[in-house]
Amino acid sequence: MKQRIGHAVLVLLAGVLFPYVTILLLSLQNTADRNTGARWNVILENGKEMDGECYLMGILARRISADAPAPVRRAEAILARTWLYTEMGENRQVEEEQLGEYQWDAEWVREQYGDGYIGICQVYCQAIRETAGETIWYDGERAKVAFEKLEGGAESSGKSSYWLNQEEAALLAGKGYDEQQILEHFFEGIQIKTE
Repeated sequence: MKQRIGHAVLVLLAGVLFPYVTILLLSLQNTADRNTGARWNVILENGKEMDGECYLMGILARRISADAPAPVRRAEAILARTWLYTEMGENRQVEEEQLGEYQWDAEWVREQYGDGYIGICQVYCQAIRETAGETIWYDGERAKVAFEKLEGGAESSGKSSYWLNQEEAALLAGKGYDEQQILEHFFEGIQIKTE
């Protein structure tokens, strides 16, 4: 009898865990498929390295509400990655202190989102995974991204600085635009490339 109960418990656990394990493996495979193997790292203040893709979560938390429509979060992920990779330069790494207000700060995220911060982090991580490695290019070069409006209220300086009007982007998402269409709406002539 105990053996049957033990077997039933194992079958039940396997049935419950199987979907989670499958989703995790598919998620990792999807990320691996889209990753070109290039390493982009942020050197943290403690001297350790953090993968640039992981570091993006902290940037997104400072840039956009987790309640924003998914295409807008993905568009911001592409903008943030473009900015971060440009900051890293040819060396494909950057010291965290050079990132100014966009430094990774887990305490800041906890303070902003309280007990729900883990769920909020998952929302941002999903946008990062879904756009893994994607950056904005213009005229054969990675675009220079400006996260704030430039002096005089300008939203861009020529074709090389990009700032996303999140309210307008949310309206476009409501009309069915995906992240690439949103970015192309704001920034004519760009290309999205996976690095």
